[in-house]
Amino acid sequence: MEQCPSLAQFQAQLYSHLDNRANAVMELLNALSGNTQARSVVELSLSSLFGRHYSDLYKAIDAFTLAESVQWHLMAPFLPRPQQRSFWLLGVDVVPHPRPYAATLEDRALVYQPQAVTSNKPITIGHAYSTLVLLPEKRAGDPAWVVPLSVRRVASDQDREQVGADQVQALLTDARLPFREELCVEVGDTSYSKRAYLAAHRAFPNLVTLVRVRSNRVFYRAYVPEDPAPRRGHPRWYGARFALNDPQTWHPPDEKMTFSIETARGRTYRVHIQAWRNISYAPLPLHPGAD
Repeated sequence: MEQCPSLAQFQAQLYSHLDNRANAVMELLNALSGNTQARSVVELSLSSLFGRHYSDLYKAIDAFTLAESVQWHLMAPFLPRPQQRSFWLLGVDVVPHPRPYAATLEDRALVYQPQAVTSNKPITIGHAYSTLVLLPEKRAGDPAWVVPLSVRRVASDQDREQVGADQVQALLTDARLPFREELCVEVGDTSYSKRAYLAAHRAFPNLVTLVRVRSNRVFYRAYVPEDPAPRRGHPRWYGARFALNDPQTWHPPDEKMTFSIETARGRTYRVHIQAWRNISYAPLPLHPGAD
């Protein structure tokens, strides 16, 4: 088994990839790691790990450049490999960063923000960041944590889910990472169930995509002609409807499972899962030759 390098070795490797103001950048990273409760960037200059003038802090930020692929290669030996699972579990989502008072901040746009008053729209002004993380295995009592792999700001004129698709594609095509050859499962919310996102990853046979869909989504079974004799006209592409909000359209599941889970607060829930195979919805055609 390959031995994981020490933190000192990791810092030395990171330092070797810094081109400008390397000492200031390393002190800034140490200050950030040692003071995660700082209320502002300049507050990090008060840390004992940052032994420079506060103006050097901003110079270090301006000088910091490190390619995303280099960050992955530095992190690779430290990634917690799955032990109980047979796959790497990835999560992708868009995280809002409200900046309502930064009037001079470039490219601000409307982003999501939960509101305490239900009648208000859950929006504010700021930036949005597409975040791709590794979801490690947890044991009972372990705190919730993730390993950030890629964070990219989504410009106001970009498609949020397409930015996430580009992040996943870059990760799975890097030959120096285990995600290229080993089985991976990615999870996302309902916004990632659209055609453009699902189609973007169909070229990766080792990637399984699990996304939530809206309760009114309509799927279709694969069409199986009753009469094998050819008929005039265009052949049918889809079979019977399978509407999630209409159980009358459901056929018997191909697989079902029932189990119980216990939350961190000690509450027990009984979970019923039903699975159907070989069904699709119209934006992802089943017929051959479709785009």
